[in-house]
Amino acid sequence: MNETSFDELLTGNPLLEINTQALLLLVIFAWASASLIAWKWRNEYQAAKIIRDYAYYAPLHLIVGWVFLNAAIVLVIGSYFMGLIVLLFRSNNYFLFKKFLKETKTFSEEIGGRNGDSDAVFKRRPLENYGKDL
Repeated sequence: MNETSFDELLTGNPLLEINTQALLLLVIFAWASASLIAWKWRNEYQAAKIIRDYAYYAPLHLIVGWVFLNAAIVLVIGSYFMGLIVLLFRSNNYFLFKKFLKETKTFSEEIGGRNGDSDAVFKRRPLENYGKDL
């Protein structure tokens, strides 16, 4: 068996040429832009408006990624489409903080037992009382 070092195997590998800092910045930039556009249109359910706004963002993403970050065009386009997927599969529930807090409070009151006794769920009951409240 031919013994070669790990460094010799990696020599010439195209994956080593990827600038991971630029890729990370592009992914963060695409995710942030998609999140802002989703927040802007959080009360609208017409995908055409959302996609149009994200299409307006495309030249900026291309210029930042290809010109300023000097990333490969394939990585720039891939990170752009990743942001589009984040945008299209967004959930408006992420933006309804008041509703979330209200539901959380209702749930905590619900599991807290009667009369606001938060320890009621965890208190021991005598064995003969099991099943009588069903």
